[in-house]
Amino acid sequence: MIEIMFDKQPAEFQPGEMISGIINWNDLKKENWAFETRLLWHTDRRSDTSQKWQPLVGRQRARTRKIIAHQQTVATSSKGSRPYMFPAPIGPFSFTGKLLTLRWVVEVETADETYSEPLTLSLTGKEILLQKSFENGELNPPKKELSKK
Repeated sequence: MIEIMFDKQPAEFQPGEMISGIINWNDLKKENWAFETRLLWHTDRRSDTSQKWQPLVGRQRARTRKIIAHQQTVATSSKGSRPYMFPAPIGPFSFTGKLLTLRWVVEVETADETYSEPLTLSLTGKEILLQKSFENGELNPPKKELSKK
């Protein structure tokens, strides 16, 4: 089993902050194996904010992926830990919309499986909820009725 932990909780970051934590592994049936730790963002075509985040496990892939940084590690035992650290980039920001969602994750990929944990990146550290802004009229000003002359 592999566990991805963040030093900062909740995992909400602003550009320029350090995204850091620990990768723990135990009860693995092999020694001298390699894994890659990545900072990446991905998009999903449809969003649903009522559902809890489901990490990617196995060989699942999101629709669009962009790896920003990565680190290679060789594990010499079936149990251990390794720190990771990535500078938070200037964007793109985490958002959820009615048609598209952009999420940031720290991902660990071994020869057999992929594990990921979500984080949020924005100027405030909070996810941008686009449908809320549209529904409240913040991005779409109210329509004015045309008067008949």
